[in-house]
Amino acid sequence: MPSEQSRICLQIRRRSQFTNPTGSLGLHLKLVRTKLRTSEGRYYPAPVEAEITGFLEGCEIEFYPTASADEAEDLEVEFRDRLKPELNISRARRRRRVT
Repeated sequence: MPSEQSRICLQIRRRSQFTNPTGSLGLHLKLVRTKLRTSEGRYYPAPVEAEITGFLEGCEIEFYPTASADEAEDLEVEFRDRLKPELNISRARRRRRVT
């Protein structure tokens, strides 16, 4: 079962994605006013990147071994539905199921 801190990190990420269609962790953490554009480069200024890194280092990661890719995807869908992550989550299945 995912820890409370993992659930909170995922919820924070997911909420920002759906309340702000151009959401990013920099925006969510109120470190920047606009999402980074490719024309501006790949990275925020060093102090912003340091704050984002600090936030991510405080999050927990949990690993769940699975026997197959199908089982891994089923587990991902289950956790996504239960934890409701805020950013960078695809609602689409990555494979087609044969019925």
